[in-house]
Amino acid sequence: MINALLSVPTGYQTESALIIAPYFDPWFGRQVAERLQPQRLRFVVDDGARYEDIEALEQEVRDAGVRDLRILVAQANSLMHMKAYYFQFRNQDGIVDQRHLQFGSANATKAGYSDSGNAELIAATRLLPSEHADIINYFDSVLEAADTGGGRIQGIACSPGQGTPGLFLPSFYLSDADAPAGFDGWLQRGRLVAKYRDAQKFLSVTIRLKKAVPPGEVAQVFAEHGMGNVAEKYEVGHRYVAETGDLEDKSANPLWRSKYCVWTHFGYWVSEECYKQRKGEFVAGAKAKREAAINELLANYSDKTWKDSRRSQFIMRLQTIWSALEELGPPSDYLEGDEQLDIAFYCERFDKKVAEDARLAREPKFKERYVNGYDFPPVPKFRPDTDPWNAFLESWADTIALEADQSKKNSQLVKTLEYVLGDVERLRDLSSSEIVNWLRATWRNEIKPGAIVLAKYEDGYFYPATIKRTEAERHLITWLQDGVAARVRLNEVCFVSDGVENYFLDYDPYWEKLDARAAKYADSA
Repeated sequence: MINALLSVPTGYQTESALIIAPYFDPWFGRQVAERLQPQRLRFVVDDGARYEDIEALEQEVRDAGVRDLRILVAQANSLMHMKAYYFQFRNQDGIVDQRHLQFGSANATKAGYSDSGNAELIAATRLLPSEHADIINYFDSVLEAADTGGGRIQGIACSPGQGTPGLFLPSFYLSDADAPAGFDGWLQRGRLVAKYRDAQKFLSVTIRLKKAVPPGEVAQVFAEHGMGNVAEKYEVGHRYVAETGDLEDKSANPLWRSKYCVWTHFGYWVSEECYKQRKGEFVAGAKAKREAAINELLANYSDKTWKDSRRSQFIMRLQTIWSALEELGPPSDYLEGDEQLDIAFYCERFDKKVAEDARLAREPKFKERYVNGYDFPPVPKFRPDTDPWNAFLESWADTIALEADQSKKNSQLVKTLEYVLGDVERLRDLSSSEIVNWLRATWRNEIKPGAIVLAKYEDGYFYPATIKRTEAERHLITWLQDGVAARVRLNEVCFVSDGVENYFLDYDPYWEKLDARAAKYADSA
């Protein structure tokens, strides 16, 4: 299938390839680059696409030889869900006289376009200026906006033409991939906060008992010899590094989580920007102890003397437990052995566990999760499923509303929202749905009359304001705090999203960063 869909007409070269799809992967980018060899290649993806995925796509395409490449993000009211593939081909005289369009259900992925992938519906047609001028103009406008860094794409309804059905092409806003996404896209790009639960078995030999330990004297024997509370359990553990068990994190709610994260029904959420800026702080209280323990293993796991010593400690503990259990019944009811402890069995178990732990310790990702005590998986990509996504938004906004109602606030995001709103009391008065609707409407609104923006005051700082009128070189604005009107230069206003996205920054450098970024959006006026 891909041979037919991604092919160049005989005697032609590819002038431009425009790929519009919410989901993509590097494999598809390389296929387009190698098979079509376009002079210019433009990708338009949903604004919830992760930065690292965009970077991987860019790297793959450039490695395949395409130099004129731009990847942009599209913001819609919800997901930018269109899948359209528009190709311009030039003849031997250098004139573009063939234009092909593909559209349907397939994303720009291996699953969408490979012969071994999904069952997809794809329509492919040649566009003729005499029949499809409106369709050609629409996709040419997307190409033009992509070349100039973005802008609003106006949707149109196209009548049926030769080789095409009636098409309804959507409106959306196009911007650079590093520009602020829409509010929903910003949430989608965020991460969840997950405590790393498997750490307890690392640096510990787990012993599977033959039967569960009953409460009472038998359980007490195991507890007195460092196996913890094992009543009614089938497993006990021996920690061969840091045996006192002081590697467990006791802080149920670390300060950073309440300051920078927002609780949702998926657990705590944190923005991608905040995570990248502050991830060095997002760690368990026992980080230093865990780091020392894993480094001890890495330094000694191949040292025979160290390993023999630790194995001997393990066997001695089991032998002591065996002896104590003999007074209460056959120790073989719980431990491997007959008349005496099966030392060879447990020595082998110990050696295998140390080898497995050493293998894990050498993996950078595991070491990071273990030492820090937390993992930060991306928010699942479920925005197309409207009801679950709205429930996620509602739970996020519920936490914002509850925190806003507190007299003493710890959430840096709530404090920033109150500042950007320009009225501390207003956020308290908004319901969860009103908070979501306000952020959606003002996140990256065009800088035009009626827009809420952040504008530079005479003291050099940015404050929330409403644009009343756009003049030749200035905006007439009204400060939200006091209603006073003023005129500011075009490069002295920027979007509300700039403030909220940077909620994790200290205030002075935060406003200075807004000052530097404001000029970037002056052309939106």
